Amino acid sequence: MPPVDQPWGMLVMTWNLQGRVGDWQEREKAIRTHMELIDPDVMMLQESWVENGGPTQAGVLAEMLARHSVSAERLAGFDRYPAAPYWVVNAIISRWPVELIDAIPLPDEQGVPTWRHVVIAEIQRPTSLGGSFRVAGTHLEHGLHRSATRDAQCRALAGILAEAAGPTDRRRELPPLVLGGGPTRFELSPERRPRRSKDSSWSTHGMPLETRAEATPGQRRTPGFHRVRCIRTGASTT
Repeated sequence: MPPVDQPWGMLVMTWNLQGRVGDWQEREKAIRTHMELIDPDVMMLQESWVENGGPTQAGVLAEMLARHSVSAERLAGFDRYPAAPYWVVNAIISRWPVELIDAIPLPDEQGVPTWRHVVIAEIQRPTSLGGSFRVAGTHLEHGLHRSATRDAQCRALAGILAEAAGPTDRRRELPPLVLGGGPTRFELSPERRPRRSKDSSWSTHGMPLETRAEATPGQRRTPGFHRVRCIRTGASTT
């Protein structure tokens, strides 16, 4: 990949690794190869496996790539399913040292916490490159019939990100918080439309975010659920 050609620029990747579904060991080799090829600064991972008291997929990949990682393994369900060989969580891999800030479950439409969650971390980028900034990785509920759940999760996520971004009166002084993850929703689903409006949860919390979707000729489709998505972003605060 060519270098980012703007001051304090970054390359951010989000990728659903699908845990240990299928031939996961061979897939993990391919994942590492693509990560080396794309060489992103920050990677937000969904369905990244963790073992109970053992290694994490993000940790294994980070060690291979000479990177740093954090995972939301404390939210894994081993307390309820102690015999489970692994669990899947959100994780973050960074070129620079990274500190876990929090891992927070997202609620359903009844306000009950679900296994879906958001992991928030501080990327300790050198001052000469723009300084530290915060990132968040998440993965919303799956299924056509779960729009109400995803809507509740989006609303909760807006509040969580607003708090993680810091005081409103200081946000222009700080690098913006970077969000990446698996939206797991359809282009025209009910929970997508409010996120585009001026009175959405994002705007209410002072977090003017915009969702993006990829499309092929004659077809509208969800942003890559099991595909790599990369975004170039600048960290200027002006």
